[in-house]
Amino acid sequence: MPYNSDQRSALILAYALDVALEMNTETVMQNRGIIMVLGSPNDKRGNLFIAALTRCEQAITLWRDNRDWSVLLTGGYGKHFNTTPKPHAQYLKEHLIGHGVSAEKILEFAESRNTLEDASLSKPIVESQGAGAVVVITSDYHLDRARFVFSKEFADTPVSLLFIGVPTDEDRCEFDLASQKEHERRALRELRAKHNAEQPIAGQRLKAPFEE
Repeated sequence: MPYNSDQRSALILAYALDVALEMNTETVMQNRGIIMVLGSPNDKRGNLFIAALTRCEQAITLWRDNRDWSVLLTGGYGKHFNTTPKPHAQYLKEHLIGHGVSAEKILEFAESRNTLEDASLSKPIVESQGAGAVVVITSDYHLDRARFVFSKEFADTPVSLLFIGVPTDEDRCEFDLASQKEHERRALRELRAKHNAEQPIAGQRLKAPFEE
């Protein structure tokens, strides 16, 4: 099936990341690296939505080539993305371990409720590991907001952030992708406006078709 423009952009970004890692292997691998998977919805039985599964697939591929890197998973509880007794990150962990990722390489969870908490709760974990680089894996539709939020949150650290936006298959997506994309555009506009007005973004929440 041919890719749309958003999917092509995400693939180009993923390729650029591969090139960047290859070109800077000596620099990057001297530091302790972390692969971070941002949370996405699961159903009431804990089954991961396709957005979460594709993020996991990217993380598995990247970890297999960088087995000395750790893995950090985000996602706690929320009525729009996880109403089970377990944190969303636990389901991500189970999936990753089931596909060969070493349990010893998976760090404590950042049990976040949204993108802002993804960044704020993961930051102390990253700092405690002394990581020099973090690869943040999310979906293409969420990429711009994730990059904005994480770049602001980690601006006072020496950590190098790299981002992958995994292509989203609209035909397999369990939620209204068009509505989610519109939410992302609106949320990013609001965050930029607040930032330009020198208002802190940490801890603020924005309603979404599902929380990320």
